[in-house]
Amino acid sequence: MWSRLDRIDPSFEVPIPNGAERLVMSEYLIDNALLVSTSGLPAGAGRDLFVSTCSCCHELADPSQHSAANWAGVVRRMQGHMEGMLGEFMSQDDSRQITAYFQTVSR
Repeated sequence: MWSRLDRIDPSFEVPIPNGAERLVMSEYLIDNALLVSTSGLPAGAGRDLFVSTCSCCHELADPSQHSAANWAGVVRRMQGHMEGMLGEFMSQDDSRQITAYFQTVSR
């Protein structure tokens, strides 16, 4: 991340953090990093779809990281990232299945 900051075109006027700011940012990222599932994911409808879809970009999230009520927003946000960064679109049905899986197993 830091090496890329130094290559940003100055015309974008993106502030480059100094050493102390980078330390604060690193500590924040470590403290708030995505909790990943280190053991087998709970069985349930939508599990395999979650694994095949989401592992393309990142480690698999621990279902207990968010409440059942929050997972719909998380899935929508990730869907937006897929579209914006990869140009790939998740179907409404796939989105519903993954959300339902998280809502079921996060309880």
